[in-house]
Amino acid sequence: MHRKLLLALCLAMALPAASERPAHAFDWLGRIELEAEGLDSDNPQHRLKAVRNLGRFAIEWTRKHLL
Repeated sequence: MHRKLLLALCLAMALPAASERPAHAFDWLGRIELEAEGLDSDNPQHRLKAVRNLGRFAIEWTRKHLL
């Protein structure tokens, strides 16, 4: 009985923390393509912004655009 109570207490404490993950934990992969369009801009500030935005994603997904 104590194990069930301890498990329920642990889950009750862990679930709110799991829901507070950063919003970028899941993102639409098509967004990478949209962000990468800024790399073709003539404006250096737009290119810099695109690089910074792409830097928020996993390198496996952005490598072809950044390297």
